Amino acid sequence: MLVLVMRSSSGALRAARFTGAKGAAIGVVCERGRESAGPVASVSPALAQRTEATSGDALLKEAWGQYVAIWRDPTTSQTTVLRDPSGAVSCLMTEARGIHLLFSFAEDVVGLEGLAFSIDWNHVQAFLHHNYFTTKHTGLAEVSELMPGERMIWTVNAPPAFAWAWDPTAIAACPDRRSFDELCTDVRETMTACASAWASSYRNIVLQLSGGLDSSILLALLHRASGTSVTPLHTVSAGYEGYEHELARLAAEHTGLQLVERSQNAQKSDLRTILDAPLLARPARQIIGIQANRLIAGVCEEVGADAVAAGHGGDTLFLQRSLAGHLPSDYMRVNGLGPDMLRIAYDQATLEQKSVWGVLKETAGNVLRPRNWEPYAFLDNNDPNTPRLLAPIAESGLPSSYWIHPWIDFAARLPPGKRDQVLSLIGLYNYFVLYGYGLTLDAINPYQSQPMIELALRIPTYQFVRGGRDRALQRAAFGDLIPERIARRTGKGLINHQLLVAVARNAAFLRELVLDGDIVRQDWIDRRAAEALFSEEQLLRGGGLMSALGLVAAEAWLQGWRKHA
Repeated sequence: MLVLVMRSSSGALRAARFTGAKGAAIGVVCERGRESAGPVASVSPALAQRTEATSGDALLKEAWGQYVAIWRDPTTSQTTVLRDPSGAVSCLMTEARGIHLLFSFAEDVVGLEGLAFSIDWNHVQAFLHHNYFTTKHTGLAEVSELMPGERMIWTVNAPPAFAWAWDPTAIAACPDRRSFDELCTDVRETMTACASAWASSYRNIVLQLSGGLDSSILLALLHRASGTSVTPLHTVSAGYEGYEHELARLAAEHTGLQLVERSQNAQKSDLRTILDAPLLARPARQIIGIQANRLIAGVCEEVGADAVAAGHGGDTLFLQRSLAGHLPSDYMRVNGLGPDMLRIAYDQATLEQKSVWGVLKETAGNVLRPRNWEPYAFLDNNDPNTPRLLAPIAESGLPSSYWIHPWIDFAARLPPGKRDQVLSLIGLYNYFVLYGYGLTLDAINPYQSQPMIELALRIPTYQFVRGGRDRALQRAAFGDLIPERIARRTGKGLINHQLLVAVARNAAFLRELVLDGDIVRQDWIDRRAAEALFSEEQLLRGGGLMSALGLVAAEAWLQGWRKHA
C-alpha cells in the first residue's frame, strides 16, 4: 500500500498519520472536545488501535474533519478506507493492472500507463435529468466514488466490500428532547468549536461574505477565534443582488474588518473559459462560475490566504422556510398529541401565512390518510414551456442507482420534515463549489462540519422555527454576533440577474457549443428540445435556464475528455 499526499500551498502536509499503525487520514482531523487546538498531526496510538478494531467507528465518534482515512492490517493484509461524512475530500476509485487506485482529482491520474477512460452515458443522462442526488457513479465508466460516510474493506483475493459507517437517518431517528434554550446553547457552543478548529487550521482565510445570515455569523465566529487572519470578500454584481453588497459591508464593519470588494461584471464575462476547466470525473454546473473562482484565487494571492471559506449548509442545518413544512406532523411523531400541539400548529400557520385551523385539518388528513412519500416528485418537469431534453424511453430506462442516493430509502421511516432535511443534506454534496474548479487552495465549509450536521439532525424540526419565525433557533443562538438588520433578514440572495446577463452575452457561443456538440447527436436526447432551450426567446426570459446550463456543462466536460482520449 502506497499513500501519496500533496503538500498544501503553505507547505503543510494535510494528513494525520496513525501512530504505531499502518495508516493515515488524508486531510484535516480534529479531536472532539479539543477543537481549539486545531488539527492533529497524528492520530494517537490508542485511537488508531480503536479505529482499526471498530473498522473506523471510533474515528467517527472521537474525531471529525475533512478526510479520507486509509489503513492496513499487516497480519491479514486487509485494507480499510473511510470517507468522512462532510464529503469535502473526494475519493474516486478505479483499477488498473490489478492495482486498486484511489485519488481525489481525475487530472492526477490522466496519462498513467494502463489507464483508459470511457464515457458513462447513463451518468450523463442522469446529470441532464437532474443533478441533485449525487451517487457513486461518475461520468467515466471505469471510475466510481466512495460516498461520504461510506467504508470500503479490501481483503486479499476478494472484491471490495462496502458499508455505511455513518448514516444520517439513524441520527435523525433519535430526536433531541431538550428545551429550546438548551438547544440554543448547544448550537452556539458546537458551531463556535467547529469555527475555532477551522481557524486554527489555517494562517489566513478568505471568507466569501454575501451579507446573508450564514456568512455573517461565520465571519463573526472565525474572527473571534484566535490564531488566524480573516479576510471578508464580497463580489459585487448588478441588479437586485446589489442589495447584498450593502449588507456585506455592514457585517464587515460590525466585526471591525476591512471588506475586500471585487466587481463581477456580467457584461464582460467570457464563458469560453469553461473549456479550460480542470478535468473532473463528472460534469458539474459549477464550472459556469469558474471566472468567479479565479477572481477569488486572485484575492487569496494578494492577501496570502491558504484557505477559502463559505457559509454553505445553513439552509439545511437550520431549516430554511421551504424545508419547514411539516411541523405538526413531526411533533406528533415525537410527542403524540402533546401539550404543545396547538402552539406548533400556530407556528406552522404563521410561517406559511395560513389559518391555524387549516393547518390542523391538513395535519389530521395526513395522519388519517398518510400519503406515500414521493421524494423524487420534483424531478418531474411540469412546466409546459420548458422542453424536456431526454427522450421518454431514456428517462424510463435510466437505472435508479444513477440518480437515487441510498439514504433516501433509509429516510422513508423518518418524520416528513426530517425526510426533507436528509434530502437537502444529500443535495449539499453537490455544492463544494470551490473544490476542484480552478482554486489550488483548501476550501472549507464550517457549517458542514460533522458535529454540526449531527446536532442539526437530532433537533426536531419544530424547534428550528419556534414562534413561526424562520430560522428562529439560529437567530436566537447567534443574533448578538451580527448586525440586527441581518439578524432580522428573511430573504435569500440569488445570482439570477448576474447569470442571465452572462448567458445572454454569451448566447452565440453557448448555442454553438451545444448544438454543434456530441451530446445532441445521441439518440436518447431530443435535439429539437435542445434547440428550443437555446432559442433567443427562451434564453432572454430565463425559461429552462438550469436545463440549458446543464447541457453546457455536460458538453464542455465531454470536450475536455475528448482531448485526452
